[in-house]
Amino acid sequence: MTLRPISAGFCRAAASLSLVAALLLAGPAMGQAGDGLPGKPLPGGMLAAAEVQAAGLMVRAQLRARTFATIAAPLPGLISRMPVREGERLAQGALIAVMDCSSQQAGKKVVEARLAGVRTKVQVNERLTQLSLSSLLEVELAKAEEGQALAELAAIDVTLRKCEIRAPFAGIVAEQQARAHQFVREGDPLLELFDTSNLEIELIVPSRWLEWLRVGAAFSVTVDELGRPVNAVVDRIGGRVDPVSQTIRLLGRVNGEQKDLLPGMSGQAQFRRGN
Repeated sequence: MTLRPISAGFCRAAASLSLVAALLLAGPAMGQAGDGLPGKPLPGGMLAAAEVQAAGLMVRAQLRARTFATIAAPLPGLISRMPVREGERLAQGALIAVMDCSSQQAGKKVVEARLAGVRTKVQVNERLTQLSLSSLLEVELAKAEEGQALAELAAIDVTLRKCEIRAPFAGIVAEQQARAHQFVREGDPLLELFDTSNLEIELIVPSRWLEWLRVGAAFSVTVDELGRPVNAVVDRIGGRVDPVSQTIRLLGRVNGEQKDLLPGMSGQAQFRRGN
């Protein structure tokens, strides 16, 4: 068997392959050493500390009303009038609905008539007692009937005050669940009322932020529905860290009154360390 001499071209190709392999093996180590060359990305897509500080710390946020209520029917009956509409802004004390209380009003007239008769009876018995024609017992019994009628009248007045339902605070009607001429039971929802003048921002942030995050820290929220940022400050920090997700709840306060903000809007909140 005859051995052929190795050509010079083959030697050069082998040397080139060896150099490429050495550079591939050395590349990650060089990047991790921080020598200015692009290195291997950090696990989980995390940014380096300098990059996080430059870009800001961002989480999702949602707006919610601090004051809200579901206005329900205070008594069973027919809704005779309901002048409000969904999306309408109401002042405090504005009329929401009027219940048909004709039966209660009729019952009040009955009690008032009975009360008038009892008072006449008391006066007559007192006069007869002075003439020694009646006993004190009859007078006391007549006064007891008068007191009972007065108590029944007071109870009817309490019920009649529920016939007009008014807004407990200024707000916007978010959802109307009943209409005029509809029969409702006691406790049935009529509408949802939200105070949009006092909104707060709810966020879930990593618990490690507690190292630097404090009440009063400023941040901004770019609201998706409006496409613009809203300035806010941290108002309250939750009292418990979730041990599984290592997160904590934050509640922020919007700076100033923002009339175009509505509960349920959401966006991207951005923090900066040291604010």
